[in-house]
Amino acid sequence: MILVVQEIEELYGRERQILDGEAARHVRELSDAVTAKADQIENKISESLFKMIEILALFTAVVALLASGVASVTIGDLEWWQRGALILTSGAVVMTFFFAIRAVVQPRRSRNSAAP
Repeated sequence: MILVVQEIEELYGRERQILDGEAARHVRELSDAVTAKADQIENKISESLFKMIEILALFTAVVALLASGVASVTIGDLEWWQRGALILTSGAVVMTFFFAIRAVVQPRRSRNSAAP
């Protein structure tokens, strides 16, 4: 009986070690999968926010360009080339603003994910 109980205890110990190893492996795999999905979600959110900021900056640039066009028309004594220079200058400033916003608000890339 004692030998049988010892054999059962040894068998139980080996099976317990095997199950512990498999459980730890499954937990690691699940943790890696959750981390990968979290990185994907963060990247999607970052890209979505970047798109919104980009759209707002473009809208602001268009409104500013229209405002400068209206201002050049409503200003009294200006030659046609002065109006054109005013519109071109304001357009350059507006495009600089747009590209500056785009450069400042770049979506961050996760170091674990590959480039799209």
